[in-house]
Amino acid sequence: MTKPQFTFYFEDAPQFQAIDERYKTANLLRAYRAHPERYALKRLGLHRYSVITNPWRDNAISAILEIA
Repeated sequence: MTKPQFTFYFEDAPQFQAIDERYKTANLLRAYRAHPERYALKRLGLHRYSVITNPWRDNAISAILEIA
């Protein structure tokens, strides 16, 4: 059994999904969790996360990290 790879895409443009390296995904998740004042990280399910930058502002950017 191989370890899962994750894809990253913006919620409003899923057609532009890209597979990320495992170390990059782990680094991103660690950074998002370390700065709750900048990012809202929400677990949507098994191996699926929603990331929102500046969640208190109107122009928030939403992205999805999920298993490929």
